[in-house]
Amino acid sequence: MTFASWRKLAKEVYQTTVEFFGETPKTLPPSAFFPLFVRFFAAYKKAEKDNKCLLEQEAKLEQKKEENMEVGKGKGKEESTKNNLKKQANVIAELKMRQNGGNDRVVYKDKDGAIDTIISDLKNKPFLRQHCRKSNDLSSLTMQSQQVSV
Repeated sequence: MTFASWRKLAKEVYQTTVEFFGETPKTLPPSAFFPLFVRFFAAYKKAEKDNKCLLEQEAKLEQKKEENMEVGKGKGKEESTKNNLKKQANVIAELKMRQNGGNDRVVYKDKDGAIDTIISDLKNKPFLRQHCRKSNDLSSLTMQSQQVSV
C-alpha cells in the first residue's frame, strides 16, 4: 500500500470512529478527540490504583481487628471494643480525608478544561433553579415601568 492509500484508510477509520461516538469529524478534530481517551484511561488507572490501596488498607484493618480481638480476650471486653471502635473511626476518618482531601485532579487548559471545571463545580455545588416569575408579574413590571416614565 502506498502512503496515500494509508492516509485515506486512516481518515475513513477516524470518521467512522468519531461518528460511532456521536460526533462529527468536521467539528471534532483528532487533536481534541484523542485527548479525551488519554484522560479517561489515566483516570481509570488512578481509580484502579485507589481501589487497590483501599482494599489493602481494609485488609490491614481487618487483620489488626482480629489481632486486637485476640489480645482483647485477656482484658475486659468493654475496653477492647472501645479501643477497636476508636481505631476504626480513626482509620475511616483518615481514608475519607485521603479520598476527599487530595485534590490530584489535573485541569487541562485546552478547550475541554472548561467542561471539566463546570462539571466539578456542579458536583460540589448542585444547580438550584431560581423561582420563575409568573406571567402576571410581567404585566406588573410593565405597569411599574409606565409609572416611572410618566
